[in-house]
Amino acid sequence: MSSVQQPTGTRPPASPGTQRPTGTLLASGGIAPGPHRIHPAYVITTALRMGLSIIVVLLFMIMGSLGTVIQEAMRSNNAMAPLIIIIGGIGLIALIIALIALGSYLSYKRFLWEITQTDIHIYSGIIIKKQAHIPFYRVQSIDFNAGIIDRILGIVKLKVETAGGAANQSSVIPALKLNEAEALRAEVFSRKRALSQQAQANKPGRSPGAPASAVPRFDPQTGQPLPAPAVPRFDPQTGAPLSPAHSAAAAAATATGTAGALVQDFANSASSMRGIFAEDYNEDAPIEYEYGLSGKELFLASISGDHNVVAFAAIIGFISQIPTFLGLFSIDNKAFELVIRNLIERSVGILIGGLILLFVVVFVLTLAGTMLSYGGFKARRRGGRVEVERGLLQRRYKGVSLSRVQSLEIKQGFIRKRMGYAEVKLLTVDTLDASGGQQNGQQMQLGLVIHPFIKLERVPEIVQHMVPDYALVPAQAELKKLPKVAFRRSLFRNIVWSGVPCALFLVGLLGFFVPLVVPTEHQTLATVFAVIPVAIIMVWRIFAGILWYRHAAYGYNQGMLTIQQGSFGQTTTHMPRKKIQWAANRETPLQRWRKLATIGATTAAGVSGTRTALRDVALADADAFIEWVRPRVAATAATASATASAAATAAASAATAAAPTPAAAPAPTPSPDRTEVSH
Repeated sequence: MSSVQQPTGTRPPASPGTQRPTGTLLASGGIAPGPHRIHPAYVITTALRMGLSIIVVLLFMIMGSLGTVIQEAMRSNNAMAPLIIIIGGIGLIALIIALIALGSYLSYKRFLWEITQTDIHIYSGIIIKKQAHIPFYRVQSIDFNAGIIDRILGIVKLKVETAGGAANQSSVIPALKLNEAEALRAEVFSRKRALSQQAQANKPGRSPGAPASAVPRFDPQTGQPLPAPAVPRFDPQTGAPLSPAHSAAAAAATATGTAGALVQDFANSASSMRGIFAEDYNEDAPIEYEYGLSGKELFLASISGDHNVVAFAAIIGFISQIPTFLGLFSIDNKAFELVIRNLIERSVGILIGGLILLFVVVFVLTLAGTMLSYGGFKARRRGGRVEVERGLLQRRYKGVSLSRVQSLEIKQGFIRKRMGYAEVKLLTVDTLDASGGQQNGQQMQLGLVIHPFIKLERVPEIVQHMVPDYALVPAQAELKKLPKVAFRRSLFRNIVWSGVPCALFLVGLLGFFVPLVVPTEHQTLATVFAVIPVAIIMVWRIFAGILWYRHAAYGYNQGMLTIQQGSFGQTTTHMPRKKIQWAANRETPLQRWRKLATIGATTAAGVSGTRTALRDVALADADAFIEWVRPRVAATAATASATASAAATAAASAATAAAPTPAAAPAPTPSPDRTEVSH
């Protein structure tokens, strides 16, 4: 984002100090000309958000000494000392919030934004003033999200993503009414399309009578032009198409009486909330395809995700810190030893009860987390971009241009694979936000999930309508499996990588910790409890090696590469050949001995590229893969040149033979064709 030279005849952007801010929206719903301020609620929300964060940090810092200070104050002769301490703390918190509110107000007064005929202008800064100029042709997507307080007020934080990936940062407008953000997004993309169509119309060789406003669409298989798209609606339970006139009523009738009806109604109500200040807005750009997530799918997605494992690990980690927490208090050693002995004697019942309680807690946490994250999920294709909105408390609106999509990922966890469901994700070129963090929602993950929980047989339908460039992928029967030697290597890797740490753990536990800490009469039981988890881990890793070999496969057709792998789950990645930035083979000494190699392809996804690799491919197949990736331009040109040379030689030979000369010269023998491939 840099200053852009204005075209001749256009008004240069004025300094924010020379123009007064105007109303944001016109009566027609468009963005009014001139500079605009952000919403005044920015001052309150920023002060509350930052103030609460600082207060929480301060409380954690003084938690250990606060009780001691109050106790000493109560022991003193001054009866007002505890009250003075409490009032002083409240005053300090009020002062912090006031200072933050003052800074937020100054930031609000110095922040202006404006859109012109060619770009977006953003002015900000209290001491260091900043000006950002973003040309429309650089804008890839405009996203916005809102926390729970922002949703109540009806304001959002808007981010503008530009072309360039890690080379550019995103620009942020921190507080707009929801309808203003929607109008800004529609206005920018409308003007971007107009500029692109004008550039196409001015190209040499274009027919003067051809309409510049038409946006052609073509069938990805036949190449024939398609008519103007309708707006299909689908039953969220069965996937069957619904007529536009009855889509809303049919969807409501389908949800009624089902197990997910309550979840569906709550998600619809929460997702439709626009807040206090936001007004309604309808974008003019037609929706080419749209679908949602039913209550049943949302419920099943909550209980079948891989995040359950993360929740289990977090709870186990918390439980493991309980002895450390108890150590902060003065507990008699004999009493503590008595508690430990009782726990050991009742270990079986405690273990079973603890596992049941752990399962219930994890189930509730993951169910609530997924419903809050994906409640009210909607995905659509509109105007050459894919848009997704989701979230019950914190609402997120994310869009991406189709040209920014680098690969398609279909992911199945352990439970979802057995159920026949998958998550569909687009891996895209991402940008950095103003703080240098990856701009991708609340989590540092790549890509845009366009469906979190869908039946596997419905994936081609979604892909065909949302990203048609990824519809022509190699069939499952065309994928090539790995050689048998890869099976032995997979088992060896999993056993060694897990066996060595487990062996060291057992040596340290049984050789040092158990003899020193556990009483003699309970050491046998402690040994059993130490060996059982290690045995479970080793069996699990052996099965992981077997399943990885069974799932690993790859294949490619004329324009698409597919890599499939996974152990208990499965991940399938589709990469267009034209999106691959570079590809490589890698051979370790052991692989070279077995005539194997690791193939890898890197795209521009993320902020610094994303590599997808598959190990233990036959060396001959790996070389064939590299030949497939190599550019064909030079080879095609060489072949055409050789063909033209042969044709010219043949014509010269025919002309020589037809000439009335007493002795015809022999026709020259053409040199053999030679194909050169440039890297």
